[in-house]
Amino acid sequence: MAVGLFGLIEAEQPGDADLGLTKKYTALDAPNRQRGHDFLVAVYGPERAASMFTRWGEDMEWLTKDVVYGLFYADDGVLDTLETELITYTAIACQGLHVPLVNHLEGLKRMGLSAAEAEGVTECGKAVAQWAGQDTSAWRSVHEVIAWD
Repeated sequence: MAVGLFGLIEAEQPGDADLGLTKKYTALDAPNRQRGHDFLVAVYGPERAASMFTRWGEDMEWLTKDVVYGLFYADDGVLDTLETELITYTAIACQGLHVPLVNHLEGLKRMGLSAAEAEGVTECGKAVAQWAGQDTSAWRSVHEVIAWD
C-alpha cells in the first residue's frame, strides 16, 4: 500500500488530495462487526460466511470481520459495497490470485452484476495490468472462471 501511496504523492498537485479523515466508521464495536459480517455474506454467501471461522479461530474471525471487512471494506463513507468489491476484485485479478478471484467473482454475481458487466470490469483490469507490464496471457473470461447464468 505504501508503494502505491508514494507514487500518488509524487504525481499529485497541491489541492488534489483530501487530507481529512474520510472514514465514516472508526470504532471496533458491535455495529462495525455487523457491517463486516454483512459484507462477508455479500461476497461469500451466508453458508460460507457462517462456516469459514470454524477452521480459522476467534483471532482470525475478529481480524477479518471487525478490522478488514468491518473497518475497511464495509466503510461506505466514500465507496459503497459494490464499488469496493469491484476494486477488490480487479486488484485480485491483476495479481493473478485464482482462489480469491473465484470467490470475489461469485460475490459480484451475488451482488447483482451481470456476466457482461463483470467481463467489462475484468477487461479494464486486464488493460491496467498490461499497461503496468504484467503478462495477462493466462487470464480467462468470466464464463471460464465461474458458471454465470
